[in-house]
Amino acid sequence: MGLMIIHTYCWKCGAPMKVALTAGGGSPEEFTKKEIKEATRHGVILQAQSSETSMREYMANACEFCDAFVGDFYIFANYYTEALYGRLAYEQDGIMHEMDPEYLESIEKRKLEQEKINNDKKEQTENIKLRQNLEYEKTVREFEEFSKRIKKND
Repeated sequence: MGLMIIHTYCWKCGAPMKVALTAGGGSPEEFTKKEIKEATRHGVILQAQSSETSMREYMANACEFCDAFVGDFYIFANYYTEALYGRLAYEQDGIMHEMDPEYLESIEKRKLEQEKINNDKKEQTENIKLRQNLEYEKTVREFEEFSKRIKKND
């Protein structure tokens, strides 16, 4: 089986990004020269990266906009498994595997729920501000009335 080219977004800047790995979830460090050519032909950005964790340099998927790279652990945990579960679209052997429609539907449902929560919070904030303004105006009126009574008694 050929490379998996996963369609995703950069973890750092959010730009669209393609991530390449072997069919078994291996990172670009394991790629042959042929696989490196195939990955770059599909729009994957591969760059040599230095790892502070392993104290070495290796080939990694990178974002073309911010140069953030995907390390070995994350390539398997956050991209390979997500693609296999249908949460990310990917190409393999010339076949495009789309995201699971039920998963997409659940994402849309969560977005709508979050929008409702955000709108409710916004409405609550506006109501609090309105009540505060009304309370302020009431306090100002009471103060003005009190001031008038004091002046009248003088």
